[in-house]
Amino acid sequence: MLSPKSKRSLLKILPFGIISCLFTVVYSFIEKGILGNHPIYPSTGNVYTFNAIVPALISFVLGLLIGMFEVGFLSKVFTKSGFGKKIIIKTLIYFFIIFAAITIISVTSAAFYFNASPFSAVVWDDVLNFISAFALWSIMLYFTIAVVTCLFYSEIADNVGQNVLLNFFTGKYHQPKEEERVFLFLDMKSSTTIAEQLGHTAYFQLLREYYSDLSDAIVTYGGEIYQYVGDEVVVTWKLKPNKKNTNSIDCFFAMQQALASKSEKYSKRYGVVPTFKAGIHL
Repeated sequence: MLSPKSKRSLLKILPFGIISCLFTVVYSFIEKGILGNHPIYPSTGNVYTFNAIVPALISFVLGLLIGMFEVGFLSKVFTKSGFGKKIIIKTLIYFFIIFAAITIISVTSAAFYFNASPFSAVVWDDVLNFISAFALWSIMLYFTIAVVTCLFYSEIADNVGQNVLLNFFTGKYHQPKEEERVFLFLDMKSSTTIAEQLGHTAYFQLLREYYSDLSDAIVTYGGEIYQYVGDEVVVTWKLKPNKKNTNSIDCFFAMQQALASKSEKYSKRYGVVPTFKAGIHL
């Protein structure tokens, strides 16, 4: 069984593979519609055969690899950047990664075809002809749009919540439905005093770090953030009949421990260490 944290990571990675796969299938059929039964690509002279399955599978795997890199590394680098800035910078990074990968594959293929050194003139003449072709750059543009779509979905999901976005797409919110749930209501202690002491700018910076430091425990214990209300966080879990429903209690103590481990950071930056009280209801 996957842990809630692993499930969340998987749900963040999978859309990269699925969206890349869908874009490739669409591209394959557009290409088929344009070329029909033509045996070669007119712009390059390469042999053309219609096959949507293999490119789709390759795109799915490559999309998953991009998703793993995004979730495991790149998203953490740009945590504090704005939405638009993150999309633009990440798109450029992935564009150059894809271009570098295509260039390396082209050099390797040309060296094998000409039975020559990868650094020989004949190899690089062939590679330069390939990478200067309009056909390549049209493909690069198309798949850059696919990457932007993946990143856009990922950022929206991070902001509104993976489950919220998934429920929206599956139509869960279109009809009323009763659910039994556990709710954890979390309030920062002495928040008004802290706000007056720090001033509003520093206080909201502290709040952002406070939410961030609590989030790992919420993810680890499978909680869904229902809403933020000022300094209050409302977290919810589905009530599971005939099963242990202690995740909310375990989450409470994990969040206490998370803040305690960052007490030195808060003391140095703000001169105060935030603490909280909580109520649980089902």
